Amino acid sequence: MFASPGGELRDYLRKLDGLWTLTHAERGGWEHFTMAAAEMADVERYLTVDYGDAIRSGRRLPMIWTAFEIEMVCPGYQITVPEKGKLALSKADGGVRIICAGGRNSAMRAVEFSWVADVSMDELRASYLDPDGLPLFPGLWIGPEGGQPPWMPKPGVEQTWVPPEGETLLDESPFSAETIQWAGLAGFHLVAIDGGCALVTKNWSERHCLRRGRDRWTLTWANMDLDEFLEVSAPDLLDVERCVTVRLGAVIRKARRWGDIDRASKADMVRPGFQVPILAPGETGLIAPEGDLRAVFGGGTRFPPAWFTWIADAPLDQLRASYLDPGGLPLFPELWIGPEGRKPR
Repeated sequence: MFASPGGELRDYLRKLDGLWTLTHAERGGWEHFTMAAAEMADVERYLTVDYGDAIRSGRRLPMIWTAFEIEMVCPGYQITVPEKGKLALSKADGGVRIICAGGRNSAMRAVEFSWVADVSMDELRASYLDPDGLPLFPGLWIGPEGGQPPWMPKPGVEQTWVPPEGETLLDESPFSAETIQWAGLAGFHLVAIDGGCALVTKNWSERHCLRRGRDRWTLTWANMDLDEFLEVSAPDLLDVERCVTVRLGAVIRKARRWGDIDRASKADMVRPGFQVPILAPGETGLIAPEGDLRAVFGGGTRFPPAWFTWIADAPLDQLRASYLDPGGLPLFPELWIGPEGRKPR
């Protein structure tokens, strides 16, 4: 087991059914499947990339961009869905290299792994520690040569949203025009789906689905053809839009090579007056100071919504402006959403 101080974050490794299996847990929560591989070297390679991202973020080094769309998988590899809720990265000859969870970022992790599957481990670690990503990633890019995320802005050119050719877009939407435009900056556009609408990437590899229930709005997330996962559910659509703004704001900042805005992720970082009780497996509530259940977040203990308590009353225009400012101004001068002085090291 790898664990953070105090055991707040834990990665477990076991040999199950002939495969080295990695699971993850946070606080007192249950373990969630992360990945599995026949070779220990592939588990170590996966963790090197996973922890490498955290190391670069902690050192305020530019993030290394990663190919995340299925068609960008490294030649010689393919991604399939062997069973519900899982993705498999296989060699062209059919041999499975790794199996990933079918949750958040799983497709990106599988595509990313395909490009580092056969490189030297020493060079992989050195590249994550090097400010310029050398020797393996001179363009701070993991993917096909000359590639870049489709949402990367051109230098000196104001980025605007142009709907993909041939798409049938919605004329009206519960989302505000500002949120739709915001999603466009991150490479998403609005389409109609059964029972609601969705912000989707150009090939539907990732989608955020919004539906209206009897007394609340529910936003779910999915990639490829996998099941949807709850992101947030709230009576007030503005709270859903706050979550979309933060989630896609991180994508926009990464594309522009700006520093990450870190978010509080521990229960003891909740803003005074708010509470974040566990309501059910995979669900965490947000109780406002007046005692009302303001929202329900997916991910349970893995994604405690402590960060949301610090932006719950922030005007959306200031929230968007802060994500578009390299220094995080006006709301996040220390690039941090959370209690003062508790920023991660």
